[in-house]
Amino acid sequence: MSSGIDVSRHQDVNWYGVRDAGYEWAYIKATEGIGYVDPLFDAHVDAARSVGFTIGGYHFARPDTNPPEADAEHFATELNARGLAGEGNLPPCLDIERDNGGDLAEWVRVFIAETRRITGRHQIMVYASTSWFRDKLNPDHWLDDGVRLWVAHYGRTPGQPGYLTDKVCAHQYTDTGRLPGIDGHVDLNVCMVELSRLTEH
Repeated sequence: MSSGIDVSRHQDVNWYGVRDAGYEWAYIKATEGIGYVDPLFDAHVDAARSVGFTIGGYHFARPDTNPPEADAEHFATELNARGLAGEGNLPPCLDIERDNGGDLAEWVRVFIAETRRITGRHQIMVYASTSWFRDKLNPDHWLDDGVRLWVAHYGRTPGQPGYLTDKVCAHQYTDTGRLPGIDGHVDLNVCMVELSRLTEH
């Protein structure tokens, strides 16, 4: 297993310190909804790349306010502009934590399809908690050979998220981690597959 973090404007990161602590990969918040770009997105991308991290961008979805096509277009456009969508990077990631009061599984399906259409990338990561995957997202509606799952479940042994299918490849096991190079808390994760598999098309 390899260790990784996910960060946004809430973390000021010394990437050398994180790398020297044994961390290899990072998901960086890119966008939210249809108009927001994280103010530290570019800085985190440039700094993480410069010290050899395998990186990807994630989108905080707003199905409560927006259609999936609009969220996907905003996200994919920003990834493409920074060369983050294609091979060599972690798959574009949908962070789904808001409900739309309707068919959330269909929202996810359309978002995945639109992100693929715009970026040309087949692999897509979907992040959610164990309970959301089980109770809200109906993965059978949108899972296919290119979708990977990143499961948040705290207080469990890293790599044992409590929701296991052959699509689960990463586990976020705490949101109160401490690392050299980061003041305050940071999400900590493990990847249970070879990173090289996730950087393919």
